Amino acid sequence: MRPKFFGQYLLENCLITKDELLEALRFQNTKLKRLGEIACQKGYLDNKKVEDINSAQRDEDMLFGLLAVKMGYLNEKQLDELLTIQRNNHIYLGEAVVHKGFMSKEALERELERFHKEQEVVKSVQDIVPDDNPEHDELIAILDITVKILRRAGNVLSKIGNLETQTKQLNNSFAFASVKFIGDSGFEYFLNFPQNIAFNISRSLYNIPEMEFDLETVFDAISEFANIIAGNVKAQLLEYGKKLEISPPLCIWNEEKQIIEIPENKIALIFPSVTPEGDFIVGIIKDR
Repeated sequence: MRPKFFGQYLLENCLITKDELLEALRFQNTKLKRLGEIACQKGYLDNKKVEDINSAQRDEDMLFGLLAVKMGYLNEKQLDELLTIQRNNHIYLGEAVVHKGFMSKEALERELERFHKEQEVVKSVQDIVPDDNPEHDELIAILDITVKILRRAGNVLSKIGNLETQTKQLNNSFAFASVKFIGDSGFEYFLNFPQNIAFNISRSLYNIPEMEFDLETVFDAISEFANIIAGNVKAQLLEYGKKLEISPPLCIWNEEKQIIEIPENKIALIFPSVTPEGDFIVGIIKDR
């Protein structure tokens, strides 16, 4: 079963239109407040401290609030208060759909039940990677950290699909970013993003919501994004006793190279993945 978000389920089953989904997502985003924003409004943090925490998240696999406490910027009581405010302000997509009048509450509850039953068979990250896979630790670290950094630094929710293999070529959907790992393990980590997801990540990474599209800026951001994930993966694997070095990130535009050829002695392990705004691919290229 392919993982999906509730909005995709509604769209695929013709329960709402694409324009209605986009309108509901826009409304949902107006209610979304990041923890740093709430902390600034409460006077617990200022913009400089928020930037410090965001920068530290690139090197430490910790949630914003927990890292703020670790850095001494917040205490436990303040964090609990901020999390309560955040939860109380958050609305789910289904609530947004009902609020905008695109579905009744009764219809929403019925479809939510069907959606949850359908998605029960979707595997967790740990189940996606077989225990006997030679790169088990590497893949678990890669998938787990990719999802976390997408959410924290890129403000993108994602779900990982089942493992597939490719031996000939990969289609470059827009931005193909890769980082090579050399040492106790040898492989090339990659992300393959369509334009809209790459652009959204760039705006979030640079914290410029109204940023105008600029190809060079987007590619710099995606390169840095892949580098952040690779750095965290390297640190995680070091805890497993695996010493690795990483290369500078490389990002290829699809108009520069639409097809990524896989060498004859290599194989790509790919995980087709989804976000509320479209699909992307994460994976590695390794020796056969």
